[in-house]
Amino acid sequence: MPNKNIKEDEVGAAYQFASAPKEAEMTGPCFTPDETTLFLSV
Repeated sequence: MPNKNIKEDEVGAAYQFASAPKEAEMTGPCFTPDETTLFLSV
């Protein structure tokens, strides 16, 4: 599902959307069926 909030000049730009404590690893990414929420395990 395309994000309609992203402007055309921002397409392909990288941005931080999550962070974890030092020495931690984020695993198990899983989107909700409507693709609006991402769950991560830390």
